[in-house]
Amino acid sequence: SLPPARHIELAFPFKHGAYTILQGGSSSWINFHFRGETESRFGLDIVQVDNLGRRADGLLPQHLDAYHTYRDEVYSPCSGRVMAVIDGWPDSPLSSYDADEPGGNQVAIECGGAVVWLQHLLNGSIEVAVGQTVPAGDALAQVGNSGKSSPVYYTHLTLPTIYSV
Repeated sequence: SLPPARHIELAFPFKHGAYTILQGGSSSWINFHFRGETESRFGLDIVQVDNLGRRADGLLPQHLDAYHTYRDEVYSPCSGRVMAVIDGWPDSPLSSYDADEPGGNQVAIECGGAVVWLQHLLNGSIEVAVGQTVPAGDALAQVGNSGKSSPVYYTHLTLPTIYSV
């Protein structure tokens, strides 16, 4: 039998502007991450939008700076300990992505018995180190387009094994 359901409370990782979730939720109809491997099934793709609901200036712009989320500050969604930091991956061109490191530059924070991964961060912008304790709301990095991204901010929650067969 399955253990009782539990929840992890997370704060929104942005403080300024309006945002929308492009992919998220508990159905593959609204979240393509849900049908993937288990560690990304709770993933969210978050983009900043302007007052007209557009995520970028222009139609299919070719410059990362045209996307409203690009270089936006990312804040810790929970209080916890930094478990991993991956940095050094350049932004991917808009027409392709880096298959060697799909998550790109990223930070993992253990909080409430789960690990929250914050991915596709801007190269060189990560402000925390492995082992550091961070409170919810502290600045972590800026949004980039590293890894398999388009430019969106992506986060997912990884739950540890909570039962065994």
